[in-house]
Amino acid sequence: MTSQTYNDGFLKIYEMSTVNLPGMAPKVERRLKYQLRYEERSIGITRAYLAMQSGNRVDLVLRCPRVPVSTLDIAVPNDGLDYRIDIIQHPADVVPESMDLQLRRKDPHESYLADT
Repeated sequence: MTSQTYNDGFLKIYEMSTVNLPGMAPKVERRLKYQLRYEERSIGITRAYLAMQSGNRVDLVLRCPRVPVSTLDIAVPNDGLDYRIDIIQHPADVVPESMDLQLRRKDPHESYLADT
């Protein structure tokens, strides 16, 4: 077992939802779900090539304490930019229980909700 530290910064995880008010257009609302410390991980050549083969990209990989998050959530690390959570992995060999989040920078024209 490896002891894990999270010394690289703070990560805010937001839950995105649609608010439908009568007579108004639907509005996307973000709600802070968690604020976690993180460690930035190296992306690695294998992970980068696998992402490119499937037409995706990997901008960041962050390790943080394990909490219930979803690939529908938005992550905002220290740089203040919005990232989509593409993959959530749970490494078995670290204490405390952690998760690795594979993040992709959100395109400014991309919707926050997957179905819109």
